[in-house]
Amino acid sequence: MSCVCSKAAEDRGGGPLLLRHDEIPRAAWGRSFWAPPPPKKKPLKPTAAQTLPLLPLGYRMWRHVRKEQKARGGASFMDPFNDWPHDVSHGVPLGGIGCGALGRGWRGDFRRYSTGQVPSGVASVTDDTPHTCFAICTAPALPGPASGTDGQAAGRVLIPAPKQAAKGVRYLDADTPAEGYALYPRAWHVYDTPTAAADTRGVAYTATCEQLSPVIPHNYTDSSLPCGCFEWTIRNRGTVDLDVAVMLTQHNGVSKGAQTRSTGRHTVHGGRGSCVVMEHPLGDDPGAYCVAAEGAEAKGFAADAVRTSACAEWPADQYAQLYRRFVARKGDLPDAVPCSAQRRMGGVAAKVRVPAGETRRLRFSMSWTFPVARFSGTARTYTLKYTEHFPVHGAAAPALAQHALENMDAWRGAVTAWQRRITDDARLPEWYKTCVLNESYYLTAGGSVWTVDGGFPRPRASTAGGGHAGAADAGPAGKTPSGDAMSDVSDEDFIRAMEDEVWAADAPPDDATAGSAAPPTPASVGHFIYLEGHEYRMFNSYDVHFYASFALACLFPELQASVTLDLAKAFLLGLPERRQYLGGGDYAPRKDLHTIPHDAGGPSEAPWEQSNIYCIHNVSLWKDLPLKFVLMVYRDYVACGSRRADLERLWGAVRKALDGAEKKFARRGMVVNDAWPDQTYDAWSAEGVSAYTGGLWLAALRVAEAMAQALGRPQWETKYARMLHAAQQEYEQLWNAKGGYYNYSNAAAAHADSIMADQGCGEWYVRACGLPSVLPAGRARTALQTVHRCNVLKFGALAQKQHAAAAPLRGAVNGMRPDGSIDATSMQSSECWTGTTFAVAAHMHHEGLTAEAFETAQGVAVGSNAFGFWFNTPEAWLANGNFRSLAYMRPLSVWALQWSIDRGSRATSNA
Repeated sequence: MSCVCSKAAEDRGGGPLLLRHDEIPRAAWGRSFWAPPPPKKKPLKPTAAQTLPLLPLGYRMWRHVRKEQKARGGASFMDPFNDWPHDVSHGVPLGGIGCGALGRGWRGDFRRYSTGQVPSGVASVTDDTPHTCFAICTAPALPGPASGTDGQAAGRVLIPAPKQAAKGVRYLDADTPAEGYALYPRAWHVYDTPTAAADTRGVAYTATCEQLSPVIPHNYTDSSLPCGCFEWTIRNRGTVDLDVAVMLTQHNGVSKGAQTRSTGRHTVHGGRGSCVVMEHPLGDDPGAYCVAAEGAEAKGFAADAVRTSACAEWPADQYAQLYRRFVARKGDLPDAVPCSAQRRMGGVAAKVRVPAGETRRLRFSMSWTFPVARFSGTARTYTLKYTEHFPVHGAAAPALAQHALENMDAWRGAVTAWQRRITDDARLPEWYKTCVLNESYYLTAGGSVWTVDGGFPRPRASTAGGGHAGAADAGPAGKTPSGDAMSDVSDEDFIRAMEDEVWAADAPPDDATAGSAAPPTPASVGHFIYLEGHEYRMFNSYDVHFYASFALACLFPELQASVTLDLAKAFLLGLPERRQYLGGGDYAPRKDLHTIPHDAGGPSEAPWEQSNIYCIHNVSLWKDLPLKFVLMVYRDYVACGSRRADLERLWGAVRKALDGAEKKFARRGMVVNDAWPDQTYDAWSAEGVSAYTGGLWLAALRVAEAMAQALGRPQWETKYARMLHAAQQEYEQLWNAKGGYYNYSNAAAAHADSIMADQGCGEWYVRACGLPSVLPAGRARTALQTVHRCNVLKFGALAQKQHAAAAPLRGAVNGMRPDGSIDATSMQSSECWTGTTFAVAAHMHHEGLTAEAFETAQGVAVGSNAFGFWFNTPEAWLANGNFRSLAYMRPLSVWALQWSIDRGSRATSNA
């Protein structure tokens, strides 16, 4: 099968693609190695008018960052004074989720890591370990009369020359046609014969490297594994047989500083091929990297044996010598060179003869085993999920590498079957298929940690009790009432019963279920945290995860439910230590008792033990957090198959959260904002009744009513229905009949009548949960049509007019004035939030506005390609592409659109 497409070359946003072949899905994102890079964009800055009110915050933030630099070596939860540069080279990361990752660029280089050496964080190490890479060596098997080479071997390192290029090494250049493709968790790199190769030799080949990670929806075992595999397909298009060898080298050490010391042994392991294990202990914790090449007979080509070789140890700064010996020996690696250098590497190679006109395959795998997660602010350690199936000690690395080689076919089949549900759906536009799969990269590359033994600790004052279904409603005698009595327990007993419920899941299994192959549940799948962003180093930022959580809800619903279960535990905890909040300079406790935290903590402190590393505002007073918790509880209930036990366990926490919101934040039955940024838009103030927070309150009451009905609590159902009716009367004062939308707020502020893209956030969740609307008939649809017309199309038109945008789509700007100008009241009102755009699109789809939904979401896909944000999607951008917070959590909300597609909508079309 020829790899070369017809000369009617395809263009996927990165220049014409000539090398795509049938094994690469059409939906895969693609780009030529030599396509001109998009113009570099800059981190966005507030305007002069926006800067003035931020000056006190800026000064306090500067002091905070300096203090953290002194105390923790620069590990502040965010540092707005040291922006991350715009990098257009990222690609599909390698590895499962929550186990660390090896980042790989779309041009074949390994470049961004989050393994045990940078626990729960991200290090960009392209220039630090440039020769963790593949190289190829080819030689005519029989010298032809016109070749003049007598079988002379030719080699290439299959990456463009890095900044720290080794002398005497042939890297890729524009003479070698090469292209990268991506469809997470798969990627392909395709290389053709260098143009300068003499045609008289009869040498012509195409080499394709398929990369695969075991991220398989609903598979909670393989998806946690720290490994990945590669299959090289060599197509000999020439007239002579070729001996082809591929070498994979790996640095032992992937981040700068003391942790790069290679203190462990390098050893060769046997098996079906060659395997090199590079031990890399971190203090007392074990750790290792491993590379492997599959030998024996090449699968599918039984007549041709694959020969492998290994070099266990080589000085990392002498890669050129290793490469030259690999080529000189026509694909066989030399013996190891023991060295005492801090930087060492190892490698494996596989070699096969490819007859003219035929195809052969070679397989490799990589694994990394850092089973213990540590964080700077605690002595407590956590064990990663994969250790339930592989040992903690060093033997896990070669076992994982072998497991990857043995299971590549099964993994590919499972991933392909999952992806085809989307890629073969004729209703969906091609750009969307690419977008929804590739945005999922953040599950692997988002600094995620999946542990067996994490989670929030139970309050010490509590007594461990045997919680039972309905314990939160238990009466004095411990019986579960029918639901008629609404205040039959003391507050102390109520809290104790709630704790029993949410921590009951942590109890060890009884003898009857221990060791059984029971289906996964939120209580059994472990604990999961991931960063809000690579620049915003806070785990599980719940106001943002509220949007992003649809990715887990669609792909790993039990894991998502475990995140919400942990959040219920955090709700029951208080952290009384007082600290200064940078926004207003006031002092208050880190976390009030019975409040939903902003985050689960940060890698520079003690996740789970110390929530709320975010300290710009006092989030115990944020209005959206308890409401989002309630909504996620019910959404997870829907995602996990509507199990009554899930609602029973969290029913008490839901009631307590709503009761607290009503008592602390409500006026005349409606939760109101207090003229400071008291919700996820933390630089955009609202006052009084607001479309965003008010809509979330309506939605939370609707969901609580549905929970009460599902649990058979009629009095609670009636109570929440009455509260909802009263709140709806207050909310409707925001309706702007002339404009056809809900005003931003009912305050006297000049921007109160702005059109907020996210105004229907609460209604979106209600519709996603399959519940009746909380708004009068037709108003959600009308408001969304206004958002599409103003925040999407007018914003795109401004981008095209002012910044010569190629296409008039850039997503949905957060705030638009009725006159068609962007709301510049704050930095955030004038931004387009990529994840919010996807959420708005999902809401449109639920309302049957299918064409508008795809057009809205397409703005993010178009912008990402135009600005070069692939596998690095930021939180926000302006019309000109300047950005804020690269590699961010919220764009995972594209799965909210898929959630709507999977469940159907009021209308569908071939958008």
